[in-house]
Amino acid sequence: MNVPDSTAGFTFQNVIVSHSIRAVFARTLLHINLGVLNGWNLVSLPTSRTDDRKTILFPTATSNAFVFDGTYALKETLKNGPGYWMKFSGVQVVDLTGLPRWSDSISVSEGWNLIGSISASVSVGSVTSSPGGIVTSQFFAYAGSYLTATVIDPGKAYWVKVNQSGTLSLASAALLSASNRIRITPTSELPPSAPGGVASLMSGEVPTTFGLSQNYPNPFNPTTSIGYQTPVDGRVLLQVFDVLGRTVATVVDDYQSAGDRSVEWNAAAVPSGVYFYRLTAGSFTAVRTLVLMR
Repeated sequence: MNVPDSTAGFTFQNVIVSHSIRAVFARTLLHINLGVLNGWNLVSLPTSRTDDRKTILFPTATSNAFVFDGTYALKETLKNGPGYWMKFSGVQVVDLTGLPRWSDSISVSEGWNLIGSISASVSVGSVTSSPGGIVTSQFFAYAGSYLTATVIDPGKAYWVKVNQSGTLSLASAALLSASNRIRITPTSELPPSAPGGVASLMSGEVPTTFGLSQNYPNPFNPTTSIGYQTPVDGRVLLQVFDVLGRTVATVVDDYQSAGDRSVEWNAAAVPSGVYFYRLTAGSFTAVRTLVLMR
């Protein structure tokens, strides 16, 4: 008897004589080859596997896996459902072979969310929600810069902004339902930057506002990356201060063209503690906190 891979059980009907029946449901492994680019990528886990450690799933990644829940957090083990930032060195293909997942319900919170994928491509217009009719932004993919996505592909991850907490449900074409579909309302707002602030632009765009991102990792030892953006050319000053307001380091002091940048601060010569970093560019000033922990 052949049954679909998504079948978890089978009911025998019209049985008129008692029998002992042994049924074995064997599910076929699905081979998904995920292409990644040099640098940051948005990735997810589209199959079920017995070992979901980041080092096993993505052994060639050159960064930690970062999940988003209002702020970035490191994850050593990945889960089905969320999306993750991960950095790679060079263009390559990652094997994500496992048991297929033809549907999934992903929890989301009001605001920006980083969601994953299932084992089949899903049109964003077919995504449903609970409660039904959640209002979302367009979906954003990443390929060196942000791009509007119309399809959620296996192994990729996507940003989406929602107007309330709930769940978003993805399903393959065979399991699609027209009820409770999301309502997509495009926004001009861009998703959060990658850890370190290097992905806050649509392709070919120049920043329209000044910005200073939270450093990553944080806490750190002894190096951390700080991202910032400037919409106009001008002098940029990025400094680190201790809790007494004394200058600890001048990371950037230069005339720069408009753009999105990330710089690294090496605090090897600085004692553990809480510090502040301040960006000054034109009339813009912003301050954030970082923690050095040895």
